[in-house]
Amino acid sequence: MANFKFSALDSLGQNVRGQVEARDESSAFSTLIARGLSPISVQARGDGTGLSRLKSIRPKDLAMMTRQIAVLLSAGISLTETMSSLANGSSHPALAERAGRVRSGLRAGEPFSKCLAREFPTLPPYVPQLAELGEATGRLGPALMEAADQYDYDQEIASEVRSALTYPLFLLGAGSLIVGIMFVFVVPRFADLVTQSNASVPTISRWVIGFSMWFSTNWLLALVGAALLGAAGVWAVRSMQGGLAGVAEHIPVIRKYQAVSTLARWCRILGGALQQGSGILPALELAERGVNAPQLRAGLVAARSSVRSGEGLDEAIARNLPEFDSVAIDMIRTGRTSGQLADMMIFAAEIYRRETQERTKKLTALVEPLAIVSISLIVGTIVISIVLAMTSLYEIAP
Repeated sequence: MANFKFSALDSLGQNVRGQVEARDESSAFSTLIARGLSPISVQARGDGTGLSRLKSIRPKDLAMMTRQIAVLLSAGISLTETMSSLANGSSHPALAERAGRVRSGLRAGEPFSKCLAREFPTLPPYVPQLAELGEATGRLGPALMEAADQYDYDQEIASEVRSALTYPLFLLGAGSLIVGIMFVFVVPRFADLVTQSNASVPTISRWVIGFSMWFSTNWLLALVGAALLGAAGVWAVRSMQGGLAGVAEHIPVIRKYQAVSTLARWCRILGGALQQGSGILPALELAERGVNAPQLRAGLVAARSSVRSGEGLDEAIARNLPEFDSVAIDMIRTGRTSGQLADMMIFAAEIYRRETQERTKKLTALVEPLAIVSISLIVGTIVISIVLAMTSLYEIAP
């Protein structure tokens, strides 16, 4: 537990300052809301100086900012005053600076959604889109609260994946270190014996020993190359999400997981848009903007076209999106005929969310044995190669 300084508004609109004990900033924020306060800023004691001021804006910072804006707007604070509070009270210098630029844009007459998308380009697309919908319907606070709920869920799933991958990545790192030591210090000891003998050494042994000799003299070059490949992989993941989503659609193990997680987000955004008073066609268009997978997106676009032509949403989805199961389609049909489509979409989103969490656990559970098997195969190949080489030498010994 840690102590956090806070500034908040009470039910009378008066500023309240104090301290609260919580596990992290998000928990402190939730505690203040439970007390009936509208937090303006929450800051860990001792933050805001030194290197901490140079930190970049993290996704959890953006998620908290989105919720802060939603809470203050729901408390009756004007949008300009809300952004002023963030600009003046945020413990994150970069976030405060960008909030100030949003405030300047609002005073210049720009739409809030446009300012938000421009100043915070790393926000998920559905956040400014729901903000745009909230501006159009006069329900900006609830719309941003819906966006914050979805954002928190995305961060929760990402955190679960990172936690599950920590141990397998440690195994891979430790295994790679062991393999490197073997290539630098162990295998080269047998190289002279093999090259000076006339023994018929198996091909795999010659390959392993040859690579070991190259690696022992060029290990720095190999490490730099591995670092560059890792950096290129990270860059590709961050900048080519649409392309990677298209590749994932062709991997059977990942395809179903991708479909379920995408449909969970689609149902939630669609249901939230309908709850904020949007029409069915604008809500469908808004929900499909956040879908990167080409095949899923094509199916959603086709379903929207069918709805525009007069077909029921459940019928359009059943015909164009085989990824939807019959239970979800029945719920959509029930919601459409009863006039409770928004609630049914939210309920369907919760079902897909739970399925996403289950699939996340199953996929990450496979990583650990795969890491162990991969390292075992590499080490085993090296050992077998050395044994075969030594056996060949013994065969020609007098």
